[in-house]
Amino acid sequence: YDHAVLRLAFLAPDFQRDILRGLQPHHFNLEAMKTLAIPLAWSQQREALRWDHNSDHAAPCSAQ
Repeated sequence: YDHAVLRLAFLAPDFQRDILRGLQPHHFNLEAMKTLAIPLAWSQQREALRWDHNSDHAAPCSAQ
């Protein structure tokens, strides 16, 4: 568990912001993160994690 949570610290700052606001993509959760190969380079994370560029306008995950 600690290793999985620690990986969150290496996410791009805008990803961290989205997670704290509940705006992460519906497919992205702690269980999924355990199995994903997440690049350290922020520029590569968006494609690898299929993160929407316009997440500021997304509804919180709990709204679905």
